[in-house]
Amino acid sequence: QILCCIFRSSLHNIVFLRHSVGFDILPDILYIRILTEVTTSQTKERDGNQMKRKTLLRIIKICVFFIIANLPFLTLINLFGIDTFIDTFRHPTAYQTIKTDTIPQFTTQSEYILLKKPHHQNYSIEINDILLYYTTQETFVKERVSSIVSTNGINRYYTVARNNPSSNGPIFEDQILGIIQAEYDSNLWNNLCIQLWDLSTENLNAIALFTP
Repeated sequence: QILCCIFRSSLHNIVFLRHSVGFDILPDILYIRILTEVTTSQTKERDGNQMKRKTLLRIIKICVFFIIANLPFLTLINLFGIDTFIDTFRHPTAYQTIKTDTIPQFTTQSEYILLKKPHHQNYSIEINDILLYYTTQETFVKERVSSIVSTNGINRYYTVARNNPSSNGPIFEDQILGIIQAEYDSNLWNNLCIQLWDLSTENLNAIALFTP
């Protein structure tokens, strides 16, 4: 822009001198050459600005498309947590979504749970894990692990309910159906995301994306 201004100012001075003095100070061919250079410089600058705007718009469109295409997975990361979400692709058969009203005599505020099953390769119950297990009265319970006692290689788990600080147990491993990794409600968007997740873990080779 500065260069264009210099050319333009010089050109105006030349024109002024040509008309005020009454004779040609510079040949016409030099005058035309300066005018051409100024016009060419302005055209290149305009084309460069248009190219920058087009490139910026193209980048914005790609980013918007990427976000929209991945909204279901972003929703699942929010529901499951990123570590669990990635692990469901590494070990798809070790996870199961369960509608809570299909579990006999089971009470919970959530409509669905994501269960990590005992045959998971790295299955291990830790304190503060939320277990789904059945009692000796054949009822299903969801409680948090408060302590673990191991005797002669046999683990006994003690749990506490959300509204009851007293400990329950002991609970043995053959009573435990799995670890509850996530709880969520049923709505149109969540159901669509879960369906896409099921298709991805079963049919796509998505594990390659998460393997170092």
